[in-house]
Amino acid sequence: MNPTDRYRQICTQTAQWLAKQTKRPDCRIETLQTRDPDGSLFYVIDIETPSHVCKINVNTPIFAPYRFICIEAAGLGSEATDYRWHDGGCDPEDREIRIRLQELAEQIFSDGL
Repeated sequence: MNPTDRYRQICTQTAQWLAKQTKRPDCRIETLQTRDPDGSLFYVIDIETPSHVCKINVNTPIFAPYRFICIEAAGLGSEATDYRWHDGGCDPEDREIRIRLQELAEQIFSDGL
């Protein structure tokens, strides 16, 4: 699969996960899809909850250390924990992305939907 098609596939998978999160109380979600002048594609999701601020970046492969997707969550407060995962410069399987998005949900939302 070419990198642009894979980028779109990962965006779709991430958007499907995100659709399940939009009805959560006390959760603010902002998304941005853009293209740089060099043709690079980006899908950026910012999530704020009472306990965490999160960013999910999906892009065509241009950055190191990740190739397509990076997930980061910073805990707010003394008892909150951080979460970080990226694809390590390879093309992750869909199952791996689902697992990591579920881990993120479990980290930032008490019910982990």
